[in-house]
Amino acid sequence: MRSITSLACLIPMALLASSAQATGTAQDFDLACAVTSAAEVVSTPSGSEAREFAFRIHWFYVGRLSGRDDNTYWFAVVQGKLAQLKDKARNSDLYGECLVFAAKQIS
Repeated sequence: MRSITSLACLIPMALLASSAQATGTAQDFDLACAVTSAAEVVSTPSGSEAREFAFRIHWFYVGRLSGRDDNTYWFAVVQGKLAQLKDKARNSDLYGECLVFAAKQIS
């Protein structure tokens, strides 16, 4: 119940976020969301509600990627992109778009 409350609080903020550039295919969007949510996980305090929520969003997108291609080890791909992008991986506008999309899929 706690994560639903968090989602309800974050969705209006995400709707107000400016739209990030189109990322191409659905798989590209899912990968971008997996990377930016992973960046949120590592940049938020351990044990915090925000970190737990970002972790769940991360799993959502890794699951979508795995559903499309179960031969790729998506965690390694995400880790590689995270290492490559460093601080640029944390993108609040994109993360907001990812939250909105995930909320639409879940509801």
